[in-house]
Amino acid sequence: MIKADQLQLLHLLLPAGQYLSQHKLAGELCIQCLAGRVRLDMAGTQLPLSAGQLTVLRANEAHAVVAELDSSLLLTLVHKT
Repeated sequence: MIKADQLQLLHLLLPAGQYLSQHKLAGELCIQCLAGRVRLDMAGTQLPLSAGQLTVLRANEAHAVVAELDSSLLLTLVHKT
């Protein structure tokens, strides 16, 4: 969607059952669930996100994403300089 020097916004569509395997990013990440429901799997904990909810992950925080329903996510990445 938008990419600047230190900020990037992405719109991600995940069909039910699709997942993103565990990964981590160098910068901070805000994940906002626009529609549907996903589950974030992080270091021994699970965090469900439904439409209208958001969370922030610290830089280098390992996480996986599982779509429990057809889902639409807005990702805001803050790149380190």
